[in-house]
Amino acid sequence: MKKTVLMLLMIFMIFTACHENKRETNPLNTDNGADDWVKTPNTKGKTDGHIETDAAGINDNETLSPEASGKEDVFFGDLLAPGNITPQNIEKIYNGELSRENPDEEGLSRCMDYICKSLGIDEWTVRPPDKLEKKQLDLNGGNSYTVLEFKSFTDLRLLIFKQNPDSTWKFIDFIDFGGRTAGTEYKLEELGDDTFVVGNSCKSYGTGEAIYNKDWYLVSDEGKRLVLSYPFEVHLLGSYGGYTISEKAMELLNGDDLKVSVDFNVSRIYSVELDISDEYGQIEFFDEKTVEFIWDDAKKEFSSKYQADNNGVIDIPVESPVFTQKCDEILAMYYDRILKNIDVIQKDDGSMWKALGIKGFLECCSDSSKKYEALRKLEKAFPELAG
Repeated sequence: MKKTVLMLLMIFMIFTACHENKRETNPLNTDNGADDWVKTPNTKGKTDGHIETDAAGINDNETLSPEASGKEDVFFGDLLAPGNITPQNIEKIYNGELSRENPDEEGLSRCMDYICKSLGIDEWTVRPPDKLEKKQLDLNGGNSYTVLEFKSFTDLRLLIFKQNPDSTWKFIDFIDFGGRTAGTEYKLEELGDDTFVVGNSCKSYGTGEAIYNKDWYLVSDEGKRLVLSYPFEVHLLGSYGGYTISEKAMELLNGDDLKVSVDFNVSRIYSVELDISDEYGQIEFFDEKTVEFIWDDAKKEFSSKYQADNNGVIDIPVESPVFTQKCDEILAMYYDRILKNIDVIQKDDGSMWKALGIKGFLECCSDSSKKYEALRKLEKAFPELAG
């Protein structure tokens, strides 16, 4: 009996020692593809503000914050105390982490958290940057700003500083670009007497949806201000149809009116299941569209025939006389078949999606008796679509 107890005790001690010595490392992986990254929008902090240099990440569920890991900011001491917040010190801190023999994601994330917390800005919520560069940008009125570029494979954050006459530093603001396949390049565009910081950002990404915007910021000593944000690449597609937008060309017009003129390729996709539909039961029409954004130099804001939402984002409707004409032609030619389709889909499992597809098509047609009769029949079969 004693031998058995001693044997069990020895096994337990060996098992415990093995587990105490077990350690795991989490090296920074910079080889991930763009599809593995997700851009998370800012949730707090400031939201407003032709360069010849370069300029929605993996879900960061495994990246530990200082609080989650139990490690305090004291890890970095007072390196970024109020009087020490300079671009040089920030560069020194982060490049110090990057220069370690085996930089790990947790250490870089903790360092980035400390920098953002010290500056009082939104936290960096994706995989930590693997590159940091310092640049000098001449912006409005010839003002020179020092910019730190924190860059990962898919995301970019600019930290903007200005040196005061007494050689102290003022933190101006930050700007985020990138996310998914938006790209991390940015440039400076000049219109009139103003210089804009322009880059791309991922606004939304999911099943059947990808929305990328081009964001224009003004930067002054008071901070950044988002003055224009329009979609440059949009793909929205569901079982009931969708549309696409793609920027083809952009031109700055420095005439009597200061304008940004953008040419788009647009398309509408309809789900109507006719013999002219593709293998997915869809029909797609294409057209081009030009939108002008006029700069008001007095108000320092852009305007167009399309209104911006509360976040400054302009939604460009995918409408065209070409689409209306094509839909009218199809309705005239396939009217009886469309009515028959409405009868058939009432018995299908995916009937609601098909009904939505037909309704979307009919709403793009010109007003006519055939259009209203088809809509009446559809809404009678699917009362929830009425109105």
